[in-house]
Amino acid sequence: RAAAAEATGAWSLRLVLTLREDYLSHLESWKVFFPSLMRNRMALHLLRGPQALEAVVRPARLDGRNLVTDEVAAEIVRRIAGAPAHTPMEEIEAVPPLLSLLCDELNRERGDAPQISLQLVQERHANILQNFYERSFVDWPPALRRLVEDRLVTVGGHRSSLAWEDAQAELDEADVENPNEALTSLVACRLLSIEERGRLQRGCLCSGRIYAA
Repeated sequence: RAAAAEATGAWSLRLVLTLREDYLSHLESWKVFFPSLMRNRMALHLLRGPQALEAVVRPARLDGRNLVTDEVAAEIVRRIAGAPAHTPMEEIEAVPPLLSLLCDELNRERGDAPQISLQLVQERHANILQNFYERSFVDWPPALRRLVEDRLVTVGGHRSSLAWEDAQAELDEADVENPNEALTSLVACRLLSIEERGRLQRGCLCSGRIYAA
């Protein structure tokens, strides 16, 4: 193909672009030049339980490996979703970034063991997510963490949301030097996500539960 492209001066390329929904308007401005961008797109949603299970199992069994059993994979998915034991997979929704994070860390912690064990998942999953949560606030004033824990999570431990401008205002009142940069850093590390409601942006936790001690 490369030789043919050099001879004819034409290249056949396929690109996959991924972006947050709140940046979709910027992509729309290019539709005059790249009309195909508007014809071939899809929204990415939370993984349903069976999809999340496949996302754990298939990579773990590439090249003849068998890093997780079906039982362990199901436990990983339920832990990420905060679902009780024996919850049917069809009733579960999982957050892809946290699922990826947990699988990667569990794979590291298995060491020389041939598989990720059920015991490892049960004993270490909370610490892995807790450490991720703690690292997200390392370079920021305590006010940022207080905002997340006081305003973006309910008393029962479930996620809530807050208008972006209100979050910025509260951080500004708490003397956080750059509120927008602080919030954006949590979006970049996938602790927070942005939801569009009409013309208003709202920040919310990526996960269904908060993992602070």
